[in-house]
Amino acid sequence: MGSFFETLLQDLRYGARMLLKQPGFTFIAVLTLALGIAANTAIFSVVKSVLLRPLPYAQADRLLQFHFYAPSIDHSQEWIAARDVADFQAQSQSLERLGVYGYAVLDLSEGDLPEAIYGLRVSADLLPTLGVSPAIGRYFTLDEDQPGRNHVIILSDDLWRRRFNTDPEIIGSSVRLSQENYTVVGVMPPGFNFPLKMPTTAKLPSQQMGYWYPLGIDTSKLDRADAGYGAIARLKPGVTIQQAQAEMSQIAARLARDYPQTNADRDVRLISLKDRVVGDVRLTLLILLGAVGAVVLIACANIANLLLVRADGRRREMAIRQSLGASRLRLIQQAATESLLLALAGGAVGVLIARLSLPVLLRLSPQAIPRISDTRLDVGVLGFSLAVSVFAGLLCSIAPAWRAVRGNLNEGLKQTSGTSSGKRSAAGRALIVAELALALILTLSAGLLLNSFVRLTNVDLGFRADQVLAAVVLPPKARYPDVPSKIEFYRRVIERVRALPGVESAAATDTLPFSGQSGGDQVRIEGRPPVTTIDAAMQSEVSVVTSDFMQTMGIPLLRGRGFTEHDTAESPLIAVISEAAAQSYWPGEDPLGKRLSIGLSDDHRVWRQVVGIVKSTRNAGLDQPQRPHIYMPVEQVPSPANFLLVRSALPASNLASEVRAAVAAVDKDQPVFLTASLDAWVADSLARRRFGLLLLGLFGTLALGLAGIGVYGVVSYAVAQRTREIGIRMALGATTREVSRLMIRQAMMPVMLGLVIGLFGALALTGLLKSMLFDVSATDPLTYVLDAMLLASVALLACYFPARRATKVDPMIALRHE
Repeated sequence: MGSFFETLLQDLRYGARMLLKQPGFTFIAVLTLALGIAANTAIFSVVKSVLLRPLPYAQADRLLQFHFYAPSIDHSQEWIAARDVADFQAQSQSLERLGVYGYAVLDLSEGDLPEAIYGLRVSADLLPTLGVSPAIGRYFTLDEDQPGRNHVIILSDDLWRRRFNTDPEIIGSSVRLSQENYTVVGVMPPGFNFPLKMPTTAKLPSQQMGYWYPLGIDTSKLDRADAGYGAIARLKPGVTIQQAQAEMSQIAARLARDYPQTNADRDVRLISLKDRVVGDVRLTLLILLGAVGAVVLIACANIANLLLVRADGRRREMAIRQSLGASRLRLIQQAATESLLLALAGGAVGVLIARLSLPVLLRLSPQAIPRISDTRLDVGVLGFSLAVSVFAGLLCSIAPAWRAVRGNLNEGLKQTSGTSSGKRSAAGRALIVAELALALILTLSAGLLLNSFVRLTNVDLGFRADQVLAAVVLPPKARYPDVPSKIEFYRRVIERVRALPGVESAAATDTLPFSGQSGGDQVRIEGRPPVTTIDAAMQSEVSVVTSDFMQTMGIPLLRGRGFTEHDTAESPLIAVISEAAAQSYWPGEDPLGKRLSIGLSDDHRVWRQVVGIVKSTRNAGLDQPQRPHIYMPVEQVPSPANFLLVRSALPASNLASEVRAAVAAVDKDQPVFLTASLDAWVADSLARRRFGLLLLGLFGTLALGLAGIGVYGVVSYAVAQRTREIGIRMALGATTREVSRLMIRQAMMPVMLGLVIGLFGALALTGLLKSMLFDVSATDPLTYVLDAMLLASVALLACYFPARRATKVDPMIALRHE
């Protein structure tokens, strides 16, 4: 063992001296590997934080998320009816606990300026289900989760520190939120957060929940059609998710039989909470990790080519060492040690680059990726980087080490610096084939995403998102106990906002495109047979709006009329529908003057006359189809607005402060929860796609550059080795054009082979991108052709300069070349 370490130490010292003697070679090799390892380190740190790290809850592998599922339309959503959840909890034998939650916003007006804080309304079982106890205080009791008894609250550690100065006597004291008193019964530990994935994270000021307080509802009095709650379950020990799913499906089938009007075509899907949190970003991150792995392989191919050149130049040295008694295994060990030194140096520089670039990567990443803000270069990430560096070093050393010691010993002793066989060139060409194939796959993937992204950005929204500011204002129930009082609050705010200089129009609504806040319901058409169960074909988005909504949003009126201030509770009930609703509900007919009703229940059914048709809009996402949409005036519907919309040419930041001032003028204790331009909401819907495109494009560009450098190196070496041959050809009458064409033709042969292999590889692998593409096939011919032409052009350019240099060889000098 001592002899081994002594030999290793000798190899390290000798390798370091050899590398220091060639600083140019060492610098290029280290930098090339560093770029690949830096990209790997940065992406793996994100993957580790988001995908590999366990959820911060007790025995998180036993936690499940309930999803409502409609088989007829193959639609799944995480919001289900609390009434149904109560039945699942009562009838289940496979669940240990089951908790329910809903989002909430409470206003904190004590002390500093009024602040709207995001939090959760939870059942008494929710926090115990997660298995994380309060740092101080206790959980909620079942008695506190009853109507009228739920004015107790558990604070987050962040809110406790930020607004209550870590007061240890906070437990049992009263805090005033949304004009009501809440007794603090607990404070959660630092870093605790639920849920980890927010519904509209991109525009929320923070992903951290501020508090949790009891739902305080009687589920027996709730409507089963009210699917507005999330549910988290904990499996009993030893029970599998498949067993629990089978049981839940049986219960769902019984509910569908007993309550067909609301539960027909309603199943439940159980999804691992980990999959729920990271499921839709898993593929993107794994593709990016695979992409940076390919970049490292390309970098290794380049380094191997450089080492092959060194090995060719050192064959005489190796032959002398063999003749003096060194075994081939000993020489291979020496070559491998030098490669490892290069790789470890590249790894160290790569980790440094990753450390410096990680903050930039996190700033570019969408906040909607859960837990990405916790990304760190920890021991696990450094261990991964070390493993990649060692692997890269070994991979780079295989061909050069074998090339350096193989062959006839006498030939090696007779070799001079100017002679070499063509075997090294063959190995170099093989590496170029591999480089070009990998680079083509990466650049093709980036090209497909770019094509998809461009098409998405050109999709017609149906409304004008420019110059519109959206503000979330939630008047508290204690001060505004009914819908008329809230409508009056918004009316006064809108009047003040309209009077602001530069404001064109202002409106309010209970839904907002791209915010994740949308409403939907079943539509019944007058004169048609009543529908007693949910019919996917008669589902519609529903919005309650003020009179200037269409003007403020820039939604064109196609036929009929829009809303006016005369459409009040005393006037005939009306609705404006989208073009998609007209085509879906009245195909081939004129819907103007026809009547419709919202909801399945016949209790208190009201009919509304269609008075106008507007352009269809995309509200759920640019890649989502235009769905039927029904708009109703706020004065005629008992549903308060949540969003204030302002159209103005003023900068969004300036306008936001003016809007806050206008709200404060109406109610000084009423905070504005959130302000953002509608353009930003739309842009945020593309944030994840933009992130994937940016990184994959960056890796593709890096791969393209490395491949070009690799081609240049191989051709340059070939020209240097064939100097005498070129001189002979030119002495015998070959023109400079013929020599240049010969060199380029021979150099492009491995390039074309690499492109062909890359095309077949791309056909096999780009199918993984299908879920990330919009209106583009994973085998889009135009993208394939353009990308192959791009790589061929880069390779041709890399061939051109060494080939041109070959034509400048002086035949007399070349003929004397050794």
